[in-house]
Amino acid sequence: MNHVSRNHPYVVNFCLTVREHLARQGTELTEGVARHFVAGLLDALWEFTSLYAPAGDVGRFSDADLATAVEWPHEAGELVEMLVAAGLLLRSEPHRLIVADWSQRADAACHQFVADQGIAFADGEPANRKPRRSSKAGRQSSMAAPAV
Repeated sequence: MNHVSRNHPYVVNFCLTVREHLARQGTELTEGVARHFVAGLLDALWEFTSLYAPAGDVGRFSDADLATAVEWPHEAGELVEMLVAAGLLLRSEPHRLIVADWSQRADAACHQFVADQGIAFADGEPANRKPRRSSKAGRQSSMAAPAV
């Protein structure tokens, strides 16, 4: 799973939305704190997706489940609406909600799982089956003595 850069356009846009929302709730955040908060929230969302909805189809979980997964302290529906407004979640007829660009964002383990299940990602993209490297071979090569 790719981690979130504080300067990624998704983070910047979502950060503005979250800051405005929290300001209405009486909590002011500086831009830097808000970006770290949002990056952490998105990392948590993508980790949850990787573990529990590897095809990116997070809409099978309730808004409350998603809010709990990312430890969102406010109303769950507001979080989901902000994620949709920022383009981080997309409305989907068959899945209710999917993670935007999940097929590009997902790590090799997600791709392998989706491929093994014989399904596509929720956005319709096929999984890239990547050859698994033998863990024994990996240990041997990393444990090899340096050339003299």
